Amino acid sequence: MAKAKANQGVQQSAEMGNIGMLVDIPVTQIQLGKYQKKLSMDRVRKIADSFDINRMRPIEVSYRDGKYYCFDGQHRVNVYLLKGWRSIPAIIHYGLTYEDEAYLFARQQENVGAVNVNHKWNALVEAKDPETMEIVKICKDWGFVVLGHTHKGNNIKCVKLLRDFYRDLGDTLLATTLYTIGSAWDYMPHSADNAIIGGLFLLIKTYKEDGLNFKRLGDKLAETTPKLILRDMEDKYHSVRGEQRRAAHQILSIYNKGAKGKYRLNPELLK
Repeated sequence: MAKAKANQGVQQSAEMGNIGMLVDIPVTQIQLGKYQKKLSMDRVRKIADSFDINRMRPIEVSYRDGKYYCFDGQHRVNVYLLKGWRSIPAIIHYGLTYEDEAYLFARQQENVGAVNVNHKWNALVEAKDPETMEIVKICKDWGFVVLGHTHKGNNIKCVKLLRDFYRDLGDTLLATTLYTIGSAWDYMPHSADNAIIGGLFLLIKTYKEDGLNFKRLGDKLAETTPKLILRDMEDKYHSVRGEQRRAAHQILSIYNKGAKGKYRLNPELLK
């Protein structure tokens, strides 16, 4: 029945000259061209585990030689198969050759565009996602903005790192860190650079249970500047992989300068 209905819709659309009609078509009748990338069943299972019909875009197929050839959405097709669905919404194109399909497949990402972390963050803000809004509030409470439109030292752009910080260390340590930065440097340029925020994240994550003293950290940061940290970390720790880890080593060196006994942190713990 579904097959007859779908084929009837295709026939009528072809006669009318319509292109790109949205029709439910049988999942088992969809073909894949050789131009498709290798199917990842891990990705299929991951999508299926968090399946939400409202987030599933229609696939795009070419109706050619009496068959449906999918050139955008092979993973969605296999999700529907895995979930036991009989049909799937599809935008149907007519009159395409195999070469046309391959070309559209190759160009589809240029037309659609990937959702990067900043776009996703802004969308979550618009959706008033509780976790995202809590992070925004913490930043605002201590004088910082997230993804602002300025180059000031209070503009935090490393949103993935900010979320990792919140999830791994909690709201209190995130708030304390932002307070420490603001108090030590008064939001001077580079205060909220990725390397600085990331370096402090690694330092605090490593030593929060091993004697890290936030008052000492704030006092020692006030003796230098973010710009000097960024410069010196490249000179002294250029062999360390990752700018955030290089920054962590440099901040630790500043923290340990003149420290004795319980105030000195063991550098061996910061791998």
